[in-house]
Amino acid sequence: SARGHTPRHPPARPRAGRRALPRGAGQRSMAEGAEAALRSVWMALGHLKANESFHSALDDPEAQRALRHWSGEHRLPLAECEEWEHNPRIVMIQRELRALQHACKLAGMKVPLQSVIARSDVVDFPDGSKLIEGKMVPKPQESKDGEPVADICEPCEGDEADPQQAEEEAEAEAERARARAWGSQKKQLKWQLAAGIVALVGARLAMWISPEPDADGWPANETLAAAAGFDGHAEA
Repeated sequence: SARGHTPRHPPARPRAGRRALPRGAGQRSMAEGAEAALRSVWMALGHLKANESFHSALDDPEAQRALRHWSGEHRLPLAECEEWEHNPRIVMIQRELRALQHACKLAGMKVPLQSVIARSDVVDFPDGSKLIEGKMVPKPQESKDGEPVADICEPCEGDEADPQQAEEEAEAEAERARARAWGSQKKQLKWQLAAGIVALVGARLAMWISPEPDADGWPANETLAAAAGFDGHAEA
């Protein structure tokens, strides 16, 4: 009968979902994206640095006003900015700056107009770090007196080695070497002396335990002879 009959349903198909990324893959991809964006900024700056027509257009006073407006140094009314659409030099500057603007947007940084004007592919940041060849270089460490800490200590100009001081240091080092050699030699002599004393004591003990036999070939020590059961004469 149909009563109590449980209809059979086909097994549910697993839902298609996103593949689980390996642990740390997201962070690696973000880091790689940031490195690529910084490298794009460096390459765009290098392209502008070598663009002669671009820098010739920057010599126009009106182009200088446009750069100051774009950088926020001196904002201009909108009516004055509309006139730039008819200035071929400013139009060319805007076109050449688009690649740099796009790279800076991906890198999350402002357009380094100061580097552009200076024809440099290095970006100086307010915290002292730099963008050099597409890589971030942190601010160098400073000592307590404010001077940068050098990785390798180099002799200052005018500091020459004193021959007399060098000779004294060499003599002192030779004296220390002689002292170390004499100390090692004394230690060796002490061990040799101790070994000789031990050998002498061992020989004396051996002679006391095993005395030399008498003229008849028997031990001269009567106690040892009696303990062995001999008195030196044959029984009758």
